[in-house]
Amino acid sequence: MLPHIINVKIADGSTAYGLNNNNSSSQAINKFLTEVKRFKNYNTIIIQLGEVDCAYILWKKAKDYCNSARDNISISIKGYESLIRKLMIYNKKIIITGVILPTVKNGQKNSNEVPLRDTISATQEDRTTLVLEFNEQLKLIAIKYNLDYIDITEETINKDTSLVDDKFIIKDKVDHHQSQENTSMIWVSKLRNII
Repeated sequence: MLPHIINVKIADGSTAYGLNNNNSSSQAINKFLTEVKRFKNYNTIIIQLGEVDCAYILWKKAKDYCNSARDNISISIKGYESLIRKLMIYNKKIIITGVILPTVKNGQKNSNEVPLRDTISATQEDRTTLVLEFNEQLKLIAIKYNLDYIDITEETINKDTSLVDDKFIIKDKVDHHQSQENTSMIWVSKLRNII
């Protein structure tokens, strides 16, 4: 197998919801498109968006608009689709990845540098349900645009609790990311099947 050259663009605070706004504070759409142009010889684009939507922004918007977080999924999906359509003109393979299961347990304060997440009172169970619903919508987008979709929900969920299994939680701090050490080979295996 030939080695793959990978460039990762992290746009902190980027949300699918924000992709509906070309002037969003994260400037995500411009950052993503700049990277695609910069690395024009690369042949695959992997999109991993939605964690911030499901952990924070959809709950915040629900509070602002007096509706439910679930009601706002369609707005994030619209932003996601907008990004996909803009990326499709580059004729590259596009892979959509599902949102990871939430790792911050009820009553825990997130140790990341963005304290806004701690203003959300949704339970881990509620946040997990939202992620699962969001991922179902991502699968439908993949079908609609004939794109590949992968996620690691099946591998990381605890069948007894229906929450993320503790072995995939970072041990030394409260963090909204899953353990890279324990999930990386799952992602690699999934990608090898489609690249």
